[in-house]
Amino acid sequence: MTDYNGIVSKYEGQWAGRPKNVSEGVLFSYYAPGAQSVFISGDMNGWNSDVSRLVKGHDDVWRAIFKLRHGRSYDYKFVVDGNWITDPNNPDLNPDTSGGANSIVYIGGNGEVLQADNPERKKFTLEGRGISHTFFDSARYKRRFNLFYILPPNYD
Repeated sequence: MTDYNGIVSKYEGQWAGRPKNVSEGVLFSYYAPGAQSVFISGDMNGWNSDVSRLVKGHDDVWRAIFKLRHGRSYDYKFVVDGNWITDPNNPDLNPDTSGGANSIVYIGGNGEVLQADNPERKKFTLEGRGISHTFFDSARYKRRFNLFYILPPNYD
C-alpha cells in the first residue's frame, strides 16, 4: 500500500464521506474540526495506530489516500486524538474481536469501491478468509446441524 498524503490537498472542499475512488487510489476522509490528530488504522497498515496520519485541510476535513489491493475487503477505524472510532459516514460494519465493530470497505476486482447494491460484494469474506459450510448429523440430539467454519487465506 502506498500512502498518497502529499497530494490530498487537491480534494479539499469535497464533502467528508465514505471511502471513494480517486485517480490515485481510495480516499478516506473524516470531518473533525477540533481534532489535533487523526490516523487511520486497519488491514491496510497492519492495524498500526500511529503510522497513517490523515492530512487536515482548510475545510477541517482530514484525508488520506491509499492504493489498495483489488478484490478484497479492508476493515478499518479512525483514531481521533487517541480514540478509536468507526467511520460515521460508512454504514458498512464488520464485527471486531472485542464485541464492537470496525468499518469496512470493499474493493472490487477492478479497484473500485463497491457500494451495497453491487453484486460483487457477495463474494467477500472476513479479511480474505474463506467461509465453508457442511452439515453435522448428531445421533445424540437426533437432528442435523449447520456447521460454518472459517478457513485461513489461500487454504486449498
